[in-house]
Amino acid sequence: MELQFEVKPVGVKYICDKCNEGEMLPTGKNKWLNEPPQIEHKCNKCRYIQNFKETYPLIRYLHIN
Repeated sequence: MELQFEVKPVGVKYICDKCNEGEMLPTGKNKWLNEPPQIEHKCNKCRYIQNFKETYPLIRYLHIN
């Protein structure tokens, strides 16, 4: 049985763990053969590189009660 419910979209960005100012953005260099796959991101301020399981920025959906 299907049940409909209301959701609220929320934008999520990842702030750099090194400089705490820049936003982590995807570089297009991905490691698909890793488990789980890793998506390379680079800080737009300090250029720090970090890998994530998700591509930021992203949209998450919150369930509204």
